[in-house]
Amino acid sequence: VCFPSPGMHNRRRKATAGEAVPAIREKARRVTELLKKLSKCRAEGATGDDAALQLTQRLIEINPDFAFVWNFRREIIRTLLKQGPESDVTEDEGGGTGGLLCDELSLLEGALSQSPKAYCLWFHRWWTLLMQGVGRDLGRELDL
Repeated sequence: VCFPSPGMHNRRRKATAGEAVPAIREKARRVTELLKKLSKCRAEGATGDDAALQLTQRLIEINPDFAFVWNFRREIIRTLLKQGPESDVTEDEGGGTGGLLCDELSLLEGALSQSPKAYCLWFHRWWTLLMQGVGRDLGRELDL
């Protein structure tokens, strides 16, 4: 039987300090601006664009809980994988861990440390591992 921790439920949220309000408003303004740019990219069909990939990364760094950003990011990665040779995007020339999919796993590790309970992050990590194929150190994945 699993019971919720008594320290996390039924607690009132603390009021935001007066000096934190401008920072929150600035963050909200940046997120809104980036979301408008992302919406424009998607409307224009820029799914194979490196700039769109960078835009999604900036949004994820601010707030990794946007599921639709991860969905668009998967579309971009699929397009990029189809455009380039498999070796260029999955591993570097020395057989190391460079490339698009390995960079994606690194981005996900940072996002998961920021928001470990976000389902969309875990789903995207699972998808990235599937796209990468066999050969990943699964012990490392289990440690996350």
